[in-house]
Amino acid sequence: MRITQSELQARVAESSAQIIVQLLEVVTANETVRLVADENDLETPWGTFQRFPFELTTLSASETKPPQIKFSCDTVDTRIIQELRKVAGQKDDVLLRFRMVDAANPSDIKYGPSTFKFSNMDTDGFTSCTLTGTFMASALSDTFPSQQISPANAGS
Repeated sequence: MRITQSELQARVAESSAQIIVQLLEVVTANETVRLVADENDLETPWGTFQRFPFELTTLSASETKPPQIKFSCDTVDTRIIQELRKVAGQKDDVLLRFRMVDAANPSDIKYGPSTFKFSNMDTDGFTSCTLTGTFMASALSDTFPSQQISPANAGS
């Protein structure tokens, strides 16, 4: 199911006057690029997010493929595109961390954080850039909560 940024914001802020913004962190072992889909920079508990127009789209999952996220933007600021290229060229794992927050109160998280492992970057070098990431479900790698659910502690 594809959802545009405006649809996602409308769903979260449906019955209130809140302005919900999308935050994206591109994280490596050495640095983090922080972007907010807004006209203003945003100070948050996780650092300062630079204003940068972008759109996030969720790509459908299938039986053989986990959910993916697609980050698309116009290359309106070549400095940020250069940062993204540098990060995408890292040999270590690159993570894309997405969350939605109230613009007036950034510590009020409306969605996320969801973490995706960077898988691809496409750019035509002039007008557009696309990053793709695959969802990382931390719950799948957590140990089995034996004290909560097990045949031994199930009722008869």
